[in-house]
Amino acid sequence: MKKYHDVILSIGSNIEPNVNIPNSWQSISKFVGRIKRCSRLYITEPWGYDSRRAFVNYCCRTMTTLSPIELLYVIKKIEQKSGRNSLKCGVYDDRELDIDILFYDDMIYLSRNLIIPHPYIHLRKFVLLPLHEIAPQFIHPVFRKTIRELLAMCPDTHVVKESEILSL
Repeated sequence: MKKYHDVILSIGSNIEPNVNIPNSWQSISKFVGRIKRCSRLYITEPWGYDSRRAFVNYCCRTMTTLSPIELLYVIKKIEQKSGRNSLKCGVYDDRELDIDILFYDDMIYLSRNLIIPHPYIHLRKFVLLPLHEIAPQFIHPVFRKTIRELLAMCPDTHVVKESEILSL
């Protein structure tokens, strides 16, 4: 019998988000596992670079039987299917789709290709606001603080607002 793992993902798009965001939800449901909870959609300024295109972001909590590396592989395939060029990985740029693994159970995982928990969660309001919506009491396994506490301490001043147009 396969073991199920509690995974929290952050998803964003600023190239055709009206297509890529709904497609991401469907692909995650199909290839990653059952989605337990999704946040609302948020419109956010790009983080780490300048662009005139705002991002649409959300977080989802999923049950998966995939290992962390299998999950990363599946996520990269979903991103590529949306049109994301793998050569841009690691570079802040406009994106068809960007999916980050925020948490995998309460695991701390370090490898050359993957760090869990995601190392910038506590610095990004566009991650913390939707994350707070679906898991406010989740305890970050490195900082030993709840998502609510991390959001209250977040130094990010970028504008993040709930989408009034798009929804899942």
